[in-house]
Amino acid sequence: MADPTPSRDEAMSWTHAVSEALGSHEVSLRANAVSQLLELNKVVAQAKAAAASPPPMANGGGSADEVDRILNLIEDIYTRLERIEARPDESLRDGGTWNAKTLYRANDVVTCDGTLWLCKQPNANSHPPGDSWRLMVKVKGRP
Repeated sequence: MADPTPSRDEAMSWTHAVSEALGSHEVSLRANAVSQLLELNKVVAQAKAAAASPPPMANGGGSADEVDRILNLIEDIYTRLERIEARPDESLRDGGTWNAKTLYRANDVVTCDGTLWLCKQPNANSHPPGDSWRLMVKVKGRP
């Protein structure tokens, strides 16, 4: 029977694949958060500008419609930001080599018997493959 322990080159290949997967996912999440924050800053700047120099009206006051529009935009942005922050952590986490004594959470990534697995649901002592795991990377020639 062949030794199930991966070679150093295989381990380095898996590490690189996981790093790229983690990195691209984190970059995507960060880019989305930065985009939302930039939009929020833009709306806040508009609100400050409107409050500092309201457009003139016939009676000399600021435009109530413009202020209401900006306040509604700010409320919408805060609502969207709260929804984003309420999402569960969706980023992948390095779970190392599978161990029966470890409690794994959804999105943990582990190596086991020459393959890379993604945990789909919390579990302990559930050896991949199984209902709790999804195959991510299989090394050619491995079971």
